[in-house]
Amino acid sequence: MNPFTTARRNPHLMVFRGSMCLLVLLAALAPVESQAAPPAAPPAILNGTWQLDAKRSESLSPILKKLGYGWLARKVMQNLSIKQVISTRAAGVAVRVITRFTNDTIVMPFDNRWAEGRTLDGGTTKRRSRWLKAKPALLTEDRFPEGLLTTIRLRVDSSTLHEELTFRSPGKAVLSATRVFRRR
Repeated sequence: MNPFTTARRNPHLMVFRGSMCLLVLLAALAPVESQAAPPAAPPAILNGTWQLDAKRSESLSPILKKLGYGWLARKVMQNLSIKQVISTRAAGVAVRVITRFTNDTIVMPFDNRWAEGRTLDGGTTKRRSRWLKAKPALLTEDRFPEGLLTTIRLRVDSSTLHEELTFRSPGKAVLSATRVFRRR
């Protein structure tokens, strides 16, 4: 007995097979929900209140000059007392920078996608951030018309945070500086 000819004779069997085919087709077309675990919470290794140790930090003046800051602005920035309050959130790493002149927070998403970012002096930049796999650090890249500024925020030990800055512009020497922050 041929099952296909039997189906033609039995309308209930035809409806059953048609329903099964439809269910298989719908299951194949339905969006697949990931069975993977939700993404892990971002590391909180940078969290805390950090005070700039100006004596142990290198001068940012050459980088600031390449970014277009004048002599007076560079001198003022070089002598500022800077405190950073860093907190990891679901949306990114929030860095609150407190100086005599500013008390502002910048949130850096760590999804490694370029987006418009705000600078502390009111300007804008194209920015992306991501956690490094090789070491517990956050890498942030800022695109400026003058070049690319890369900042690596690295927790050295329980009481020390480094900001390793590198500025690259086409055809020019690479500039770098390290700022040292101590836990408060």
